[in-house]
Amino acid sequence: FGMLPASDVGLLIVGDGPDRASLEAAAQGLAEADRIRFVGAVRHADVRPYLQHADLVVVPSWYEERGRILLEAMATGTPVVAARTGGIPATVRHGVNGLLVPPRVPERLAAAIDRILGDHRLAGSMGAAGRTTASGHGIGALADATLAAYEVELGRAAERRPAPVRSMSAP
Repeated sequence: FGMLPASDVGLLIVGDGPDRASLEAAAQGLAEADRIRFVGAVRHADVRPYLQHADLVVVPSWYEERGRILLEAMATGTPVVAARTGGIPATVRHGVNGLLVPPRVPERLAAAIDRILGDHRLAGSMGAAGRTTASGHGIGALADATLAAYEVELGRAAERRPAPVRSMSAP
């Protein structure tokens, strides 16, 4: 955050965890401390307004299985920047619906954030592509994919099953 060239950008950290106190202490030591706000834990039902009002959602995790927050941000049309780690690249297509950066490289993270914040056309196209991505990951799409997988497996099982043996008895 401190590497961003823009001085009119604020940082809102939503969530909680064991590192919160140390992160808050570190933030207080920064020149940008007045532009950093920690919200803490938020009920899932209350997350959407934060995402809708954000210019960008950043997930700089060192490791993340999938990053549900990325899909939630995309569903609101908010562009994303995330670390290329774990399952994140399965959701974020670099340059299409967000930007991916190497984990633990803050200079690259800051450059990606600045790129999206500085280019409203890019932010808009990534937000639109993100909505499309998220629409394919809703509960309906998940149920359809699960059903299709079962149908394929049931079809394969039927093909492998030997035909029933019928005994022929003389009348």
